[in-house]
Amino acid sequence: MNTRATLAGLALSITLAAGLVAGCSSSSNKPTPNTSGAPVPSTSAAPSATELAAMMTTALQSLTSAHVDVDAGVLGGTSTADVKLSDGVTQATDVKLNQSGQDIEVITADGKSYAKVSGTSKPWTLVSPTSSNPVVKSFASSINVAGIVTELASIVKLIGTGTDVHSLGTDQVRDAPAAHYSMTINPQSGGGDPALGQVLASLGNTPLPIQLWLDAQSRPVKVSLAIPLGAKPITISATISDFDAALTITAPPADQVSTD
Repeated sequence: MNTRATLAGLALSITLAAGLVAGCSSSSNKPTPNTSGAPVPSTSAAPSATELAAMMTTALQSLTSAHVDVDAGVLGGTSTADVKLSDGVTQATDVKLNQSGQDIEVITADGKSYAKVSGTSKPWTLVSPTSSNPVVKSFASSINVAGIVTELASIVKLIGTGTDVHSLGTDQVRDAPAAHYSMTINPQSGGGDPALGQVLASLGNTPLPIQLWLDAQSRPVKVSLAIPLGAKPITISATISDFDAALTITAPPADQVSTD
């Protein structure tokens, strides 16, 4: 297994999806809020993974935007994403990452993704499996930026597959209290999303420890996933912030986009 490529792919997947949708969805794919009237589980007891996912679904429904910071350590690097949402569905994303020492930006809007990388004829290149640029092509074939998620937040689906859930009390995340939970996931379960599941499946059969922090509105503010590679696990963490901040993301002008 190519450890660096796997971690980089997983980091990008989580950047695009941590607590949010990554890629554009139609209104028919809107998440269904929890309208059962059941009481919200308290942080003093350990809710089930399904209950946690339901709480997050309801919280994400009203969001208009968020910012995601991902740290995948020395091997996976760091990346960020700004995400614009409506009714819990992502309308556009602006992802910035460093891959193999190269700074890359990927904007997804109106169902298409555009990458800003070096060595191209125009500032932006349309992400396509037929692109002549190997970096741009890799996004379309291995990560599938434009369609990595088609309805609800991947991290919600991932949490929903968890087992052995424990409540660890309250921590401070970005100077605000957050309920802390731990659980494990089976990487072969698919993670609730095909693209993310494909990356997870490459990690083998060992259960993966995952930690989740929810704010007072049950919004995910931090997610941490431990990857058991070698003698020491590699931790990938995503911090979600700037909820409902004013945000505008649009596709680059047509005259600045190459289709090569």
